[in-house]
Amino acid sequence: MGTQTSCLDLIKIILLKYIFHINLLFHKYVDKNPATKKCVKGQNIGVAGILSASQTWNAGILHASYKKENNKKMIKSFNIVLILLTILCVACNNNTTKPDPVIQVSGIVLSHTQLDLELFEQIQLTATVLPPNATNQNIEWFFSDQNIVTMDLNGVITTLNYGLTIVSAKTDDGGYTAECEIYVPNNISDFAYQIIEEVTIEIVDYVGNSDRVFIPRMIDDLPVTTIGVNSFHNKSLVSVHIPEGIVVIGEGAFSSNLFTSLVLPNSLRTIGPSAFSDNLLTEIFLSEGVSFIGRYAFEWNQLSRVVFPNSVTSIGTYSFSNNQLTEVIFGDGLTMILWGSFANNQLSSIDLPHSLRSMLSWVFGNNPMIRISIGNGVQLGNYIVSGDFPEVYGGVGGVFTRQSPDTLEWKRE
Repeated sequence: MGTQTSCLDLIKIILLKYIFHINLLFHKYVDKNPATKKCVKGQNIGVAGILSASQTWNAGILHASYKKENNKKMIKSFNIVLILLTILCVACNNNTTKPDPVIQVSGIVLSHTQLDLELFEQIQLTATVLPPNATNQNIEWFFSDQNIVTMDLNGVITTLNYGLTIVSAKTDDGGYTAECEIYVPNNISDFAYQIIEEVTIEIVDYVGNSDRVFIPRMIDDLPVTTIGVNSFHNKSLVSVHIPEGIVVIGEGAFSSNLFTSLVLPNSLRTIGPSAFSDNLLTEIFLSEGVSFIGRYAFEWNQLSRVVFPNSVTSIGTYSFSNNQLTEVIFGDGLTMILWGSFANNQLSSIDLPHSLRSMLSWVFGNNPMIRISIGNGVQLGNYIVSGDFPEVYGGVGGVFTRQSPDTLEWKRE
């Protein structure tokens, strides 16, 4: 920050010196010239002007009433003071340093954007305000889950529990933010695994004791990409975090547990047969990228709603049967629905995408279906709606009407 020369203090010192000097000269003159003591009534001889106790000053005007030929010395001294003060003020103005300009913040970066840490591990997380010479360097830290990590005043992160949290830094100037994802998976010793072709890891068994599992992203410096067959089957798990990087979930991998909610990673492509069957799932979030959902994948849960991303092309046999579905939204990439995929639910109305090419038998069996919208030219199997008679196939039990050149709608009679 810039500094300014204290001209006022210098001026005060000079004034004190010269006012004292002028008074001294004046009194000496008066002492040597008694005649000057006889002043005309109403006139005032002296120096007016003092410095106040609060350091403010006000110089009065010096006025002397005596013979003109005897005050030249005092007037000369006073003029010298005025000249010196003028010179000093000009010099002070020239030497004044202007305050530094305010440099606005343009962003912020963190020393890490993603960290995989072990339990009770420590690491330094540093925030850098941009530009580095920005005037306001103040930031504030935020944590999406404060139970996972703590941070001291020096920015040292310490992990406290298994889990995932987002640490954010926000600038005071401009409100810019930067984030670091911190993931604390279960200990590697909780998993049995095998190396696939020396490049990736497949988890083949869970041998830990925790009922809340955070699967590691890396083991032995290799990415975990596959969850093996029955690897977490019947472990009484209440939650699982499947990290980014997992591509395949094998048959029965998480079946017969106690899951109520599930978020699948964007990297996932294949959900194997019975992968999540026989749980307590009330909601699932299928990520864009999943293309195939195997038979019985989510059978025997408590789902009420499913939204399929556009990436899903095939839905396997009985994959969502025996739930409590009242709403299903299909993506535009779906081409095939296999036998009984949504049987034994509570569906009453369905809009199928025009991308669909084949829908096999009993897809919506034992649902209170009253309406189905379907594209032209879809190959239909028998008994789409009910197992008792072919209500959709051939229009028996309902009526097909053309809603547009490429859309048919079936309604129960």
